[in-house]
Amino acid sequence: MHDVRHCPRCAGRTESLKAYRLPTFLLFLGIGASFQHGQVVGCPPCMRKELGRLALINILPANLLWLLLLAPWYTIAALRSLTKGHSDGAPSSPAQTARPGYRDAASRGEVPTAGPWNADPRVQPFLIPGRPGQLQIHVPYGGRVETLEVQLLAPDGPGYRARALQGLPQLQLAVGAELRLRHSQVHRPLVAVPDAVVDALDGLECTCARCGFEYPGELAGGALAPRFQTPCPACAGPMDAWRVPLLLTRSSERAWKIATAVLFGACVLFVGMAGYQSESLGVSASMGAAFIMGFMLFGWRAIPRLRAKRGHPLVVPAIATVGAFTLLALAAFFFFGIFPAL
Repeated sequence: MHDVRHCPRCAGRTESLKAYRLPTFLLFLGIGASFQHGQVVGCPPCMRKELGRLALINILPANLLWLLLLAPWYTIAALRSLTKGHSDGAPSSPAQTARPGYRDAASRGEVPTAGPWNADPRVQPFLIPGRPGQLQIHVPYGGRVETLEVQLLAPDGPGYRARALQGLPQLQLAVGAELRLRHSQVHRPLVAVPDAVVDALDGLECTCARCGFEYPGELAGGALAPRFQTPCPACAGPMDAWRVPLLLTRSSERAWKIATAVLFGACVLFVGMAGYQSESLGVSASMGAAFIMGFMLFGWRAIPRLRAKRGHPLVVPAIATVGAFTLLALAAFFFFGIFPAL
């Protein structure tokens, strides 16, 4: 009989669960080094993804030791992940502490014991302790909101799919029925939305003028369009809807944020290398870095504000340009007005 275990990262089933103790962070300052170690567990694909992530985040802090120590270490671990079978120390499937029906289903692999919701800051605080992937969600109907306990199953667009662990006779919702869940600022953390509503409203941001129900769209946006109204899934009242332009979506905000962090690290490295050559090169590099970071920081912070106010997406690069020249002016004032007197 095959020994099948669950990957704690992707919740998939695997016959080759790997567990390696690895350096997760290394800071090398030339005269000393600081190490952090940790147990990394995952199926072979997840293990290689984690090794790649660790390699990227340690390039700058580990610098010389990245080449001498981390690169060979992670390469060997990646090659070891290609072998068949569980590695020594790989944990078996954790024992479940939920009700017997759930425990039996989990042991057969019918429900995941872990998933992306464990890392979702909007969902994680609401998970029921000791019962992986279970929480209470809201089910709006006819101006009322009922609570329902569910088992999260898998991602579904910007939300999740779940199985009802309780029934709602008034909605003809039976135990075991599958639901599609979306985030709502009003009914935290998740709200059940019918399939027809999901198909119609994904990519939109909606607010009901009668009951306050919010349905924030988080998929790719469409063309800029005027505001329109659609029936509210909670009370059937008039709900204002707005198709979010692509530049103002949450996915664009996350991409801009990641780009800002990457460029910040690149600017720090560039300024340090230029300043090592000469003071004038260091000042020039700092001015250029100030311009770039002003553009990225102001643009990143403009996206959520313009999305909330339903502004025009072209305002983002305009605000970013203003931020770029603002930081450039501050940098020039420092280097030419204050720095010479120091």
